[in-house]
Parts: sequence; structure tokens; C-alpha cells
Amino acid sequence: MSLFSELNLPINPLDLLQISRRQPCPKCSKMSHWYCSSCGIPVTIPKIDVPSLPIPLTTLFYPGENLKKSSVQLVNALQIENFNVDIIDFQKKPEDGSILLFPSEDAVELSSINLKETKHIYVLDCTWPQAYKCIQSNFLLNIQKVKICNHKTEFWRPHGKGENSSYLSTCECIYWLNKEISSLLELNQNYDGIMTLFVAQACLVKQQMYQQGRVVIALGRKGEKQYGGWLDLEKSLKDKYETNDSH
Repeated sequence: MSLFSELNLPINPLDLLQISRRQPCPKCSKMSHWYCSSCGIPVTIPKIDVPSLPIPLTTLFYPGENLKKSSVQLVNALQIENFNVDIIDFQKKPEDGSILLFPSEDAVELSSINLKETKHIYVLDCTWPQAYKCIQSNFLLNIQKVKICNHKTEFWRPHGKGENSSYLSTCECIYWLNKEISSLLELNQNYDGIMTLFVAQACLVKQQMYQQGRVVIALGRKGEKQYGGWLDLEKSLKDKYETNDSH
């Protein structure tokens, strides 16, 4: 079963596909659909409720990177409490009790961390060469690294040649990270809503590909990716959410 069918989202992602209008971003005035990809704020979408993150989390960008290319804006636009996006400052040092999500050789699983004493979580959103430069900087050199395992990506964009299904997008990393933390701390919170815009965007991509008769996404030198299955996904989401609405 697809992750898309297992998630319990606060709204039916298919409903967002019915929103075709664009409106000016209240911050930069750019005409935007759903949310402003530059500012990461909602524009035409309804309020999507997601609980406050259990531990403050900051996604760090490399200086000069284009925010609107990242899946993190799919989270940022939800305006979740305790979530922030920032440019990495190599002159700073993280506060005591911080951890970094990064799959280095010395990274440990979340279950081995005292999460009750964890003050802040950082997630890197940059290319692999940039990421390795970041973790060798004074800012992140000695920070405790953690990893999340055994999850398969549903991202539509090829990450690179030779990639495998365990390469997660930033949005997926943030979701799985908080889902695991909630379970380990026994918080009984549903963080599936983090994936609402991600699923809606995936639906839009699959729908457009189906209408164009395509099943493969090509992204220049980064290779190709199979991303079909629109009719099956549409049916599973209709069955799930329309059935729930009828009760």
C-alpha cells in the first residue's frame, strides 16, 4: 500500500486540485497557486491544522540556494508552530542539546537519544557537496547526528543518477522525524498533516502526467524516474476521504 493511502490528512488532497486560481502573495505580491514558493506562506489554500512540533526544528539552507526549489516550502506554507527555515551561519554554534538529521557514519538512531533533553533539531536542505561542507564547519562539526531508516520516498523529482528509494525529500524527512519523535515520547499526536501539500503536489504531478500520456519524469543530468499510477491513487484517495465524509 502506498504511503499516500495510509496517511490520515486533515483535508482531502484531491480538494486542493480543485483550486486553480492564483492570487498575489501577501508578502511579495507574486501571483501564486496554493502557496508562495518564494516566501513559503499560504495564498489560496484553506487553513491546514498540524500540531506544534514536539521539539523546535530548523531547516538550514546553504547561502545562495533557491528556496522555491525545495520541498521544505510544502511544510513552511503550513505555518506550523516550532518550525523554522533559515540560512546557515557558519560563524554560529548550535545551542547545547541540539541534534542534526544527517546520515553520517557516526549518526545514531533517534531511539538512542534522550529526546526529553533535546532542545533543537536541525535539518540540512542542500546538495550533498554543500552538506558535507556544512557538517565540517564549526557550526555543525561536533553536533550529535541522527538518522531515520527504512522509509521509501514518494518524491516526484529525481535526486540523481544511481539514486535509490531511500533518498527522502526534505518534506518527507521532517514528517518521518516528527512521527518517530511523537511515538518515542508517547505524545499521541498525528503529524500526518505535514504531508498534506506534498501529497497534493504529487497528485497534481501524476494527474498532469496521465493527461499527457507520460509515466516517466526526466530531469536533465539527474536522470529519469517512473512516476505513474494516477488512476489508482485517485481512486484510493476518493475511497478513503469520501467514505470518511459520509459518516
